[in-house]
Amino acid sequence: MAIVKLSATGALNTLPTRAGLSRRKVSEAMGRDPHYLSSTIQRKSTPTTHILSLVAKVCGYTLALIPSDKEIPDGSIVIEPSE
Repeated sequence: MAIVKLSATGALNTLPTRAGLSRRKVSEAMGRDPHYLSSTIQRKSTPTTHILSLVAKVCGYTLALIPSDKEIPDGSIVIEPSE
């Protein structure tokens, strides 16, 4: 699987799909309202690191900072700064 570059909100949208989970299931697994993730994505607000790491964990990912001189593993999602 290739490396994908997305915004933080794009990652919130993509992670559940990659994990084969619905937004509702991810929201509930986070202990939030079932519509939490959908509402967050629709608002297009930048998620906090805490929320992004929770979604990543539920979807089988780990939020990590990788030194820029190191190789990024295949299948990773790289969050690009928003402009």
